[in-house]
Amino acid sequence: NLKSIRGFEGIGARYYFSVFHRAIKPGWAVFNGRSMNPPQDNVNAVLSFLYTLLFYRVDAALETVGLDPYVGYLHVLNYGKPALAFDLLEEYRTPLADTSAVALFNLGILTVDDFEPVTGDDVEYPLESEDSLSEENISPVKKGVLLSKDGLKKVIPQLEKKLDTLFFHQELGTRLTYKKLFFEQARHFRRVLSGEEMAYRPLQIK
Repeated sequence: NLKSIRGFEGIGARYYFSVFHRAIKPGWAVFNGRSMNPPQDNVNAVLSFLYTLLFYRVDAALETVGLDPYVGYLHVLNYGKPALAFDLLEEYRTPLADTSAVALFNLGILTVDDFEPVTGDDVEYPLESEDSLSEENISPVKKGVLLSKDGLKKVIPQLEKKLDTLFFHQELGTRLTYKKLFFEQARHFRRVLSGEEMAYRPLQIK
């Protein structure tokens, strides 16, 4: 049932993020477990921003193919929250956002000066409080770390470059970019809803 699915997702996320810091080389890059609303360290600041950028891509793809992003299945249905967009965002987190975050730190694209401490009410990225099935990792402390304007200018083009990367889509038997994949997956999901296909197949990287 839905409660058990969310429980498994929470357990998996805890294990995953408990070792995520091992992938990041710079000693100044801090990651003390997943935190959001607001991010509590510089690695979480990058993850949250990347998740937000990907969310808008997924949301736009759903609306383009005629699906209602507010009617979802895994995330809680709350007024004004696009649950389906959050559902379909999940498959892109690791292959697109997490790998991009690691590269930004390990390749020296980001530096310690690309982050700034923030306090007060304006310390969260858009829609940050809905970026997981569970909200256990939302910080009650209204202070955190965000990317500076210079940092944002470094992250955005790196993600765009990643999204323009061609890869071989086994189901379609062709090469396409990740930008196009958002729309292909949205159409695939629509066909499952209409009964044209039996099951949804999320992105798998081999």
